[in-house]
Amino acid sequence: MYMKHIIKLVKLVEFYIKAKTYKDFDNPEISQLIYNILELNDSHYRITEIENIRKELKKDSRILQINDLGAGSTFSKSKTKSVKSIANSALSPKWQCHLLYKTINEFLPENIIEMGTSLGISTAYLAIGNPRATVTTIEGSEALAGIAIQNFSKLRLKNIKQVYGNFDHTLPVILENINHVDFAFIDGNHTKEATIDYFNQIKTKSDESTVMILDDIHWSKGMEEAWEYVKSQESVKATLDFFSFGIVLFDRRYGNNEHYKVIERKFKLWK
Repeated sequence: MYMKHIIKLVKLVEFYIKAKTYKDFDNPEISQLIYNILELNDSHYRITEIENIRKELKKDSRILQINDLGAGSTFSKSKTKSVKSIANSALSPKWQCHLLYKTINEFLPENIIEMGTSLGISTAYLAIGNPRATVTTIEGSEALAGIAIQNFSKLRLKNIKQVYGNFDHTLPVILENINHVDFAFIDGNHTKEATIDYFNQIKTKSDESTVMILDDIHWSKGMEEAWEYVKSQESVKATLDFFSFGIVLFDRRYGNNEHYKVIERKFKLWK
């Protein structure tokens, strides 16, 4: 475990050295997009409400029976977990959720698919990013899906459709019943094969206006290989690597097989 942390730290340092800020790109479209997502201080009054729910979850001692259908957890292999242990260790952090919100607000997609609801925090950010959108979120654990539904109710979010079940069974049905995927957030089964499969399935209902986000792209060797596969696809015109997650763009305005490691300008000490 100690060696695993060392390897991740080395990768993070390598990422930091290679990462660029919005000012480092010649393409004005990609530069503006990165600026809007990373640099603009664009908040929303509902973010405070969502973060208050997060705080409650971090103190919630209820015990859940978890049926993990994916690659498992990096913090616990137990089938029984408390809500607070999940909230403290497995939820997307506030900064990442805020970037999700700003990405949705930038592109204003109408059909959004999220694979991996967990306790519903990231889902809530997707939902407020464009209140006119429909967010279809899939969760493999019935216990987690139940907590998420409670949180959506507390937040009075009406544009979320919660789907419970194995991604392998539920995703094809969802895709069969929609004409187009505007935005997809793949954050669930963290295996190479599954990630590639979900990406390819969603791509069948995508076009150049579609935006995809893959979470935990450096979580494991398999996830890094899945990320490299995605980058290699001819239809993918550009990717933005934020280390914790990656944005996939199909619009040729953003490049032609261009792949960028991106960091907020304030963190580049010599800029």
